[in-house]
Amino acid sequence: MPYKYASKATEKSARAVGLNLPISTKYSVEISRMIRGKSVAKAIVILEKVSTMERAVPMLRFHNEVPHKKGMSAGKYPWKAAKYILAILKSAESNASDKGLLSDGLIVKSIVPQGASDPMHYGRKGRRRMKRTHIEIVVEESIVAKEKKSKAAPEVKVEKKTEEKKPAEKKTEEHKPIEKKAEEPKPAEKKTLETKPADEKSAEESAKSATQKVNKASTKQKKEK
Repeated sequence: MPYKYASKATEKSARAVGLNLPISTKYSVEISRMIRGKSVAKAIVILEKVSTMERAVPMLRFHNEVPHKKGMSAGKYPWKAAKYILAILKSAESNASDKGLLSDGLIVKSIVPQGASDPMHYGRKGRRRMKRTHIEIVVEESIVAKEKKSKAAPEVKVEKKTEEKKPAEKKTEEHKPIEKKAEEPKPAEKKTLETKPADEKSAEESAKSATQKVNKASTKQKKEK
């Protein structure tokens, strides 16, 4: 079954719960009475000192056969219960920071220890019952923290400004570089053979025949000799 919180959640508060913790309910009651109503920062310091046995917890309700401690009447050092309660308190603080609350101004509004089911031990300790405790912690933003937040963030009036129409800017055309066309190679010009007239051809042929005849005559004379 889901756990039912003893206090209702609000916008300015955060809460955390530990179920079936292996700690004494009597010690949890005395520790809760000591840190209830204090600031979260101060409560964390107290629980850290108790867990290291630097500070005793006054036993005002369950003080039967409890010896005196320095600065108080009956007192003890419930370091194990203090460690578990410290972890739950830090969890509630982180939940408050997730909601946007100031961690400096948080106070322990409510801390409720409740007795849980007490099952039997196993083995040789079967006749003894285990210690189990539920602890619910609620932290809330203090009035001083609310005033600081209101002073730090004053209301700012948003004024709507009329947008002035800017003159249309003329688009400057970009001058593209003129591409030079590659000159195509010109076709080689064919040389036209000059045709000689017919008269010149006949004169050349007669001159060639005359020279041939002279050559033949000279060869004959050479042979006869």
